[in-house]
Amino acid sequence: MRPKLRPLVESLLAAAIVVALLSVTVVCLPIAIRLLVRWSLLAQVVALEDREARGALRSSGRIVGGRWPRAASITLALSGTGLLLGPVVGTLLLLFTSASFDFVNLVSALIYVVTLPFVAAVTTYLYFDLVVRERLAPERAPRGEVLPAEI
Repeated sequence: MRPKLRPLVESLLAAAIVVALLSVTVVCLPIAIRLLVRWSLLAQVVALEDREARGALRSSGRIVGGRWPRAASITLALSGTGLLLGPVVGTLLLLFTSASFDFVNLVSALIYVVTLPFVAAVTTYLYFDLVVRERLAPERAPRGEVLPAEI
């Protein structure tokens, strides 16, 4: 994984900077969300396709492409659940039990240890699903090459 670490960090840093800058204004927030979903498969592209940073951004965007709603719904539901589950359980433990803060932190950390690899695995399955759908999609012929049917 060491040779892929630099392209991964570069692509994630570039995506994070662009999304953060676009998220500053309400007007650009939809663009930031769209790019965030388009680039949600960066880690898989770098690891599985041996892409450099710039190529990984393009490749991730191409893979998500027209299947943006599918990628957005799965990514949002899965990542949202995986990232929020630990803090929600921790907050509930703090509010409704007399557990110590250290114990609540431990429980939240254990929840992350269980859920985040699951999030990574399902995101990788999403990557393969979208790649297979892209490759199996029928080729569209250019307009000039399709002859009209004779009547």
